[in-house]
Amino acid sequence: MTSGRSSTAREAAESLRHSLRLVVLGWIFGSVWLHLTSGAVLTRYAQWMEMPKFAFGLMAGLISAASLIQLPASYFLERYGHRKVFFILSGCIHRLLWAVIGLIPWVLPQVYWWTGLVVMLFATSLLGQMAGPGWVSWMADLVPPGIRGRYFSRRTQIGQMVGLVVTMAAGWLLDWRAGDGVGMRLPRMISALLIIGSVFGVADFLCFTRVPAVERRRPDPEVNLWRLIRQPLQDRSFRLFLCYVGSLTFSVTFTGPYIWLYLFDVAHVSNMQANLLVVVGPMVAGMLAFPLWGRLLDRFGRRPVLKIALIMVLHGAVPWMFMTREHWVGPFLVAMLASFAWPGVELANFNMLLGMSESLGSRRYGSACAALQSVTVAVMGFLSGLFGGWLAEALSRWHGDLLGWPLTYHGVMFWLSMLLRMIPLALAHRLEDRGAGSTREALRYAGQLVFVGLQQVVLPPVRLFARAGRWTYKLRAGRQRLGR
Repeated sequence: MTSGRSSTAREAAESLRHSLRLVVLGWIFGSVWLHLTSGAVLTRYAQWMEMPKFAFGLMAGLISAASLIQLPASYFLERYGHRKVFFILSGCIHRLLWAVIGLIPWVLPQVYWWTGLVVMLFATSLLGQMAGPGWVSWMADLVPPGIRGRYFSRRTQIGQMVGLVVTMAAGWLLDWRAGDGVGMRLPRMISALLIIGSVFGVADFLCFTRVPAVERRRPDPEVNLWRLIRQPLQDRSFRLFLCYVGSLTFSVTFTGPYIWLYLFDVAHVSNMQANLLVVVGPMVAGMLAFPLWGRLLDRFGRRPVLKIALIMVLHGAVPWMFMTREHWVGPFLVAMLASFAWPGVELANFNMLLGMSESLGSRRYGSACAALQSVTVAVMGFLSGLFGGWLAEALSRWHGDLLGWPLTYHGVMFWLSMLLRMIPLALAHRLEDRGAGSTREALRYAGQLVFVGLQQVVLPPVRLFARAGRWTYKLRAGRQRLGR
């Protein structure tokens, strides 16, 4: 009987390892999809379709608004179940629509090109957000709590490494096919990349067909949606947290597409250079920053980390307006300070949400907290996109001067974003975080960690050169003795 139990345990462990490998393999495919359908590829596609400036803001707003679907999707899963089928079906359609997006210039009249792009982006975003709640709850049931941190961090690292390669390759291909900008070489390449990305994206979800549909909690036909969301809203601290999240979302969302437009239309950088600046650089900064912010959170709590990180991201959009094709290093390094701080904001926000969910004493109320945060982000992201589109259209022909530096509507938006980011910074100071440490002590400790990290980066090469020098001296001395 003992051998039978051990055999069953071994089979269960091997089945779990196989499932976890499939999830990682899926994200390798998914990372290829993500980086082939975003960044310079999507921006150049929209520009080639002659999308008006307002529509870029509308596009960003609609992509944010799509997360509204998470609330009814979560309710459906809580009440009826069928998580695996719902996740795979909605996810495959979500990724297949990117092939349709790639075919827009070849199946629609030119007058409907950019409109079709906006509509299809909203549709695919809706389906992608529908798959989100099912994936989160499925992974919570599948991955044992004791290995979640290591497993998902490794999964993220693998996806980022794939993303780095794919992003640089996509930028190089766009520059190679762009030529002099005349003809159909560039749109054909973009369409091919989007269709290839769609295929890899579908492969991501198909990997889950062989993952067991583990469900540790049965659906509840009696669950009441309005009762679920009413309880968290009665908590004053949670309402303040929603105000903070909403103001942060509004201050950031509208700048996203216009950073790309500034680099292409004003700075005139290449596709490869734009991808390196906007995608690869922040990705590397995030990979380096996560361990630092994680240690600060564990030691000092959420509010001190949030205040430090928010101060560091205040200027985030402004340095982009000082970039040119030839002189970009200085502004890029200043912008990377904000990219280094964003993981701190994200981790603190997530842990703040977890803490408020736990304070309500119910897993269902906790899921309602997450859903209400998604609704807030969706609404404020949509309004932010509309605001950015209106501002870009209103100032599209305006040009000014800032201390001798030419100022376009892009720069106005970047400076305005910095001013608006002061609102969530003020609100973060009032967020409740019992047992949090001193912000000053957290800042001093962060400085020590950065100093130690720099020592680990700088000292090994210096020691290596010193050893090489000693080895060279010994070889030279040995040759001289032999010569004698």
